[in-house]
Amino acid sequence: MKAFRFLLVCVILCATSLAQPPAAKHAPSSRYQPVLKYDPARNPSADLQAAIQEAQRTGRNILIDVGGNWCVWCRAMDNFFEKNPDVAALRDKNFVWMKVNFSRENTNQKFLSQYPRIAGYPNIFVLDNTGALLYNEDTSNLESKPAPSYSREAFIKFLEKWSPSQTRGIHLKR
Repeated sequence: MKAFRFLLVCVILCATSLAQPPAAKHAPSSRYQPVLKYDPARNPSADLQAAIQEAQRTGRNILIDVGGNWCVWCRAMDNFFEKNPDVAALRDKNFVWMKVNFSRENTNQKFLSQYPRIAGYPNIFVLDNTGALLYNEDTSNLESKPAPSYSREAFIKFLEKWSPSQTRGIHLKR
């Protein structure tokens, strides 16, 4: 009888431990969560601080992609990276990618006022891993025909040129 009770207690303990995962699994992740959508409710200053920490931790630069869901070329860039996973991998190897919304709902004027004027959307700001501006990219330089599309070769050249190994010590003067 004692063996049966012992076995029953073991079965009950095992069942309860399987039904309730450890508390650590419910704790919020401390891993960086990239900002991959244009969201008017996000705080780009807080997002940038998180991106800087991740860039410093991983030795990458930062790309701030400014645009909105309303923008045909912004959606085309998302599609471009989906259709070119090797180019997306090159981007992610060298950069922390961060989207900043610009729309009627939220122009993020205060955040964007610290950067050069944007002529069109999407616009990419290249920052080093301290958050210092390196370059302001008018993405029309990366486009290809037929519109709306992007040039694979131009994007690869851009990503390689502004990678951390090529930009140590460079800063854009405003």
